[in-house]
Amino acid sequence: MEPIVLNKIKIYPDRRRVEVEGERVDGLGYPGWDLIYALARCPGKLVSRDMLFVSVYPDPDVRPKSGSRAVDSLVCRVCKQLAQKANGYNFIQAISGVGYVLASPD
Repeated sequence: MEPIVLNKIKIYPDRRRVEVEGERVDGLGYPGWDLIYALARCPGKLVSRDMLFVSVYPDPDVRPKSGSRAVDSLVCRVCKQLAQKANGYNFIQAISGVGYVLASPD
């Protein structure tokens, strides 16, 4: 499977790997990876919190009780990990009360 390239982000779906400016982002874990991949499939487009919740936690038996708020916490953690590799740039933009957009600097 070909990588998804969004300017400074490169996502390798077959390897569950993310690179920012050529540097591997470690420690995403399965939920973090699933979040990035769900956003990358719709680059520059709004993805609702509910849609991300189902994408990240597809099995209803193991979904966090906090609901889509779990997505907010996960986004915060993943944003920090990505920003460490990109001089503080925030790749995931929040749309208040609705969802998130994966953006990449030109």
